[in-house]
This record gives sequence, structure tokens and C-alpha cells, in this order.
Amino acid sequence: MRVLWFSNCVLSDTICSGSGSWLYGMKSIISGKVDLYNITSTNVPEITKLSSKDIVEYIIPEYPLQDGIPSSDDISKILGVIAEIQPDIIHIWGMERYWARLYQRGFITGYPVLLEIQGVLSSLCNVFYGGLSPKEIISTYGFREIVRPWDRLNKQYDRNKERAEDESLILKSFNYISTQSTWTRNQIGFYTSSDCKIYETLRPIRQEFYEAEKWNKKKQEAPRIYASVSYNAPFKGLHVLLKALSLIVKKYPTAKLTIAGFNPNKPFYKENGYNRYVKKLISELELSNNVEFPGSLNAKEIIAHLQNTDVFVNPSFVESYSAAAAEALYLGVPSVLSYAGALPNFSELDNIALYYSPMDFVDCAVKIIGMFEEKDRAIIFSQNSIRRMNEMCSREMVSEKQIRIYRDVLIGY
Repeated sequence: MRVLWFSNCVLSDTICSGSGSWLYGMKSIISGKVDLYNITSTNVPEITKLSSKDIVEYIIPEYPLQDGIPSSDDISKILGVIAEIQPDIIHIWGMERYWARLYQRGFITGYPVLLEIQGVLSSLCNVFYGGLSPKEIISTYGFREIVRPWDRLNKQYDRNKERAEDESLILKSFNYISTQSTWTRNQIGFYTSSDCKIYETLRPIRQEFYEAEKWNKKKQEAPRIYASVSYNAPFKGLHVLLKALSLIVKKYPTAKLTIAGFNPNKPFYKENGYNRYVKKLISELELSNNVEFPGSLNAKEIIAHLQNTDVFVNPSFVESYSAAAAEALYLGVPSVLSYAGALPNFSELDNIALYYSPMDFVDCAVKIIGMFEEKDRAIIFSQNSIRRMNEMCSREMVSEKQIRIYRDVLIGY
């Protein structure tokens, strides 16, 4: 079977950090069972072909867009690559890039096409401001927002709202859609056509996590908390976690929060308003000695942090899955998650994490402290999460389900 992916990652890279990292895990799991191709875009002057032992990739330039898609000439180049590959099935990962629009507007034809839902923009709009007060929103405006008014939070919200409306049209155009959570299926169900087949699939984790040692409770002088933020935006809830930390340090003054992926050291003219607000909040809450920012981390670096932490926290207001939470839970790290989006789905069958309402920083702090202090309970959560995630992320189960979906699409087409 010849499978063509449209993704946002260059998958022949050996090291990945940041968004889309689980795609590397999927590549390594199914590449031995299909002939795998990938089309993605990055800053290259012309279409570049890369071949490795498990995938063939076509890197296309970042073409200028008009009405959400490239020019007809540039689209012809992309269609030429598809014709060269002659895939049996096309798998489009997400609606964030213009790949799905090419299908929706009739440019990609003659092939069965499966759309993978990676995020649901309409749900993001509902919680975009992450509970920030009007005063807090105004405080995010600074020099950058004066010279670049389109970077203001309200303008970002407007753009997401427009994209969410486009999203509903995209969803209606597909006959085959793949999802990873009950929450995602619920969100898109009102926007898909009546004859659309929606699949329930599994997501893998990266190879390094399969091979890593599980979390083991360590005796530490200062409690450690780990969180990962892929976007500097209010809906990721970092400000709520910082407010929770301000309560935690009243009882544990040396507690340390590690926030991966967040860069607080950008020049002021490149710094967005939310980034600036977070730094100001850290200063106002007197948390400078309690927060560290290691930057973007690769898989091995994340594992080292997780193995040395007491609690993993995902404070997001919306998630369609959360690869970061899956990786932490797979290692057995005691976890506190916001009760938002698909995060509760991790505990559908077993109670493997503690939850709090996304805006309730007091309850978040209490749940984190509980994981510090109730050691036996934390170990039970760890054992439960290892057992459950071994099933959810099993390479064999992930591979079997993905291939089964491809075959079913081919039969249905």
C-alpha cells in the first residue's frame, strides 16, 4: 500500500521537539508496513526530495497564499508531486495548513482522502482568552501591538474565528475523518456530512518514550512540577498554573516549576503580548526563583525532566488529545490535568490523573500539593497510568488500527 501524508513536519529529521512530535512515532510504527511518503512545506527555494530508509519526503516552499491557498501555478506543482507518487490513499494531518482546503476546493481528486483531526478551532475560540479579565487583556498590549496592531489578542481571536468558519466547510467536504478522542468526535459531529465515516484511532508516542525507564518517586528537597507549553497564548492556561504556583510556594517556598517550550527571552520587539504578561505575572507573584524555562526540548531531554519531577501539569483550556500528557502518563508521572477538552478522556476507563476546573487555580494548587504529600496515592496513580497508557499507546495496537483504517477507506472508496 502506497500512503501519502500531508503534514506540518519534516519527518526524516532525526530529532523532533514541539508540536506534531507524535507523528514521528507513527512514522516509525507503520513505515515497515506501507510505502510511506510525506509532503510538507518549509523555507526552501524549490521542491526538494529527501529519501531515508523508512520514508520519502517532498519539501515544498512556503508558497504565498491568496484566499487560503497557493496560486494555480504552485498548486500545479503540488499536484505534480502527487501524480509522481501515485498513492493508494492520501492522509491529511490536520486543518491547520492549506492541505485540507486543496481537497475541499476540488484540487485533489481521484484518490481516497482521509482527514486527521489534530485540533478543533471552533472550540478554541470559545476559550481563547483563557479567562483573562478585561484589565489583564489590556495589559498584554505593548510596543509590538502598537506597531503591529494585528498582533493584538482581539485580532488573533478574530483570525481564529474566521478560520473556524472555514473549518466547518472543510469538515463537510470529507467522507473519511479520523479522530483520537470522544471529545473530538463530539465537537465535529454537528459539522460533518451525514454520509461521512468517522474513525476512532490511536496515537503513538515517540520511540524514546517506549524505551525509557518509568518514573520512580525520588526524595527531593524541593518539590518539582513540569509543564510544557507549545503556544504562547492564553488558552494554554499558563497564567492559571502560575497563580496556582503562587499558592504552592506559601507552603513549599523552594518549589520549582519547569516550563518547557516557552521562551521568555525574546527581544521586546519580537515578544507578543501574552509572553510579556506572563513575565509580568511572574514578577508580581514573586516567582522568579521558582520558575525555570529550558526552552524547546527533544524527546530525551523531556524524559530526563519527567523522570526528575514530582508532578506533570497540563493547564490548557482546550485539547483535542495532548501528546505531552500522553507521554508523561506513559512514563507513570503523577499528573494533574485541567478538566477541559479531551484531557478527561485519558481517565475514561481508569482514574489515572487528578483534574481541576481550568480557571480554578486554587483547586489546581491543592491537587498538585496532594500529589506531593500523599505519596502512596501518587504511586497508585502512577501504576494506573502506566497500565492504561501501555494499552492506549501500544505500538502493535496503534499500527494494527491505523492499517485497518487505511484498508477500510480503500474498500469504501
